[in-house]
Amino acid sequence: MKGLPIVFICVCLLVFLAINNVQKNYKFEKNRKKIEKQMNLSGFENFKYNVVPLSQEAQLFLKSKDPYKNYFLANKKFVVYVEIKGCPYNGAFVASLNKYKNNVEYSSKYNFLSLPSTGFMRFASKAEYKGYKDFYDVCSGYCIVNPIKKQIFSIQEKEYDVLIKYMDRMFSQLQNW
Repeated sequence: MKGLPIVFICVCLLVFLAINNVQKNYKFEKNRKKIEKQMNLSGFENFKYNVVPLSQEAQLFLKSKDPYKNYFLANKKFVVYVEIKGCPYNGAFVASLNKYKNNVEYSSKYNFLSLPSTGFMRFASKAEYKGYKDFYDVCSGYCIVNPIKKQIFSIQEKEYDVLIKYMDRMFSQLQNW
């Protein structure tokens, strides 16, 4: 009898977590459909992404911190990505990305900001750190920033082969975003 309340609590907790996860997935899919309709996107059914507004702190961070500020203040969409030296999967991804970076049509619409996979960053204030954290909570490794709309096309897909597969569709459809 003593173990019964603990089992009951565990079952209730599991049911709560399952319901919460279903609600999150429903909200994500509902938001995704709304985004696709607003942005006129198609063919992204199996691609994990979201469009998120930049917080005020993230905007201040991007406007004031090197190397981000030159890209953010250019008022042109920019792709932020991490280069991992010695990783063949990341190398294939970066090579595919370079095709767009060197393409006249796409380079007129996008700037490309390559970041090293490691590094040390100093922050002048807690607000600057909060801006950094807000930005990287959404853009962790690869994203597209639209400084005019103050939004991030956040790519949550972590498989490089999937990223490469959707790259052309993504760049062509986001040109007018």
